[in-house]
Parts: sequence; C-alpha cells; structure tokens
Amino acid sequence: MLVMLMNIYHTTHSPSLRTACFYFWGCNFKCKACIRRKETKDIHLSQVDLERETPREFLNISEVLKIIEGLSPKKIFFLGGEPTLDESFSGLCETLKKKFSTYHVLLTNGYIFPETAWLDEVQVSIKAMDEELHREFTGQSNRGVLRNFRKYYKSGVKLRAESIFIPGYIDSKEINRIAEFVSGVDPDIPYRIDAYVPVPGAPWRRPRAAEVEYIMKIAENYLNSVTSLKGDEECLCEVVEII
Repeated sequence: MLVMLMNIYHTTHSPSLRTACFYFWGCNFKCKACIRRKETKDIHLSQVDLERETPREFLNISEVLKIIEGLSPKKIFFLGGEPTLDESFSGLCETLKKKFSTYHVLLTNGYIFPETAWLDEVQVSIKAMDEELHREFTGQSNRGVLRNFRKYYKSGVKLRAESIFIPGYIDSKEINRIAEFVSGVDPDIPYRIDAYVPVPGAPWRRPRAAEVEYIMKIAENYLNSVTSLKGDEECLCEVVEII
C-alpha cells in the first residue's frame, strides 16, 4: 500500500473542465511578490484561506490516488509552492500516468529539474534575467533556472514560460530580456505575462491594463505567442475544494 506522505495540502477540481489541481506546501524561493503571501489556496475559490500557518494535514500517495479515482479528471495541475521539492513527485506522476493516463502540467520555478517522462507540459516562471535582481527577489540564483529551461525544451515536453510584471521593479527592461532569452530557445514557446497582485509586506502597486498591453507588445517583438493575466479575468468554470 502506498502510504508515503507528500507535501500536498490542498486540492481543487473543475468538473466541467475535468481538471484537478494539487497544491504543494513549501518552496525553495522566497519571492517578495508570491501570491501565497496573500492566499494559500486556489484563488478561484469563492472564499480563500488567508492564513500562512503550516497546514495541519497532508496527503499520502494512496489518498491522492483515491481522489483521482473518484474525480476521473483528464488533466492534473501540480503547483504550489514548489512541487519538485517533494521527493515523491516524480513517482506520483508515474503512478498516475500508468493508472489513469492523465495529462500532467507542472508549474515550477525551474530551480530543480525532475524526471520529465511522466510530464506532458511544464510552465517555468522566469522571475528575472538579471542575476542580482533575481537573487534580491527570490533569494536564489537564476543560473540553474535558465539552464533547466533549456533542458525542458530539449526533453520534448510542451514548454511554456511565465513572468510577473511589477511596475518599477520587474518592468519593461527585464520583460524585454526574458522574452529575448525565451526567443533564443524557440520563438514559438508560449509566454504569459502576469500582472502583479499586491501581497502583504510588498511596496509595489498593481499595474494598469494599458501597462500590461504595453509590456505584451515588447515581448511580441521576440515571441509569436504572448498572453497575459491582467488580474480582472472572471473564472468561467466551477472550482470545487476537495481538501
């Protein structure tokens, strides 16, 4: 029986889309703009948990399998926190793929490179190209992130890139450099720019929609597929909390 405890503390399900999301506690970055500083659960829930205390319960692999068997999702998102910190992450992906043939999407900061054989899609959040800025923002170097981004591309998984646009901090100059880097790997890699959502303890403001549009045009100079989350989008599907 698979009873190994994992770092999964929160799970949601979108019945109409047949997707499930597994949230992993803990991260190797200390990003100053992390949404988990504000909300620890799925932001699409009608009520979110604003507490930052360590969760009282975590799932083991057997419990995850039981949830998937009951929901029968086609696609599973692994996010957090940072899923790749969990030593059982790749083993879980392998078990789910073999047992349920689910489509797996990993959202990661890219610092750790896991087994990719059981992943279908990876979205790497590139915080900054400038090494000093990246260290200031996350507490870690970006060298491994950029190296692993290239490794993901060579691995053959469907690769996406994402960055947070913070006016006056991670701004047009840095987004330009990130887009140029991604283009150097492949200009067809989809790139999403997320408008910063103010979190407790951070000094920055939310960008205006026009500013996001301007930043998108900068990225479009290098990349063929640029999208954005401006922060005012409606969730068009039902999101149900499982735990």
